[in-house]
Amino acid sequence: MIVAGFGFRSSASIDSLRDVFEKVIAELNFAKLKAFSVPKGKECIVRRLAAIYNVSLISVDIEKQHNVVTVTQSYYSFREKGVGSVAEYVALAAIGSDAELLLKRKVSADRLATCAVAYRRC
Repeated sequence: MIVAGFGFRSSASIDSLRDVFEKVIAELNFAKLKAFSVPKGKECIVRRLAAIYNVSLISVDIEKQHNVVTVTQSYYSFREKGVGSVAEYVALAAIGSDAELLLKRKVSADRLATCAVAYRRC
């Protein structure tokens, strides 16, 4: 299972998300991409992107603080959400136990969105 997780500011647009996801696609083959994941309450804009790429959407409650450790340690993410990288966190948490980071977070050109990819071998 492969999940692409997104973190983004409220001012991010669908173009911000597409930009960062295109950077991720450039590095990985997504034949097995199953879903996008986002923090609970931020599904609306990513739901549109999920429809474009024909994948499902998983909401992750960051407040529950799953035992997830992110590779990236962003001061802003930690200050705002209590995690080192929202994108990495939601990608890993969406998969659950045995999740591994396949690609650490990438940042959109406008710096409003991030995307990371996690997977579980099956």
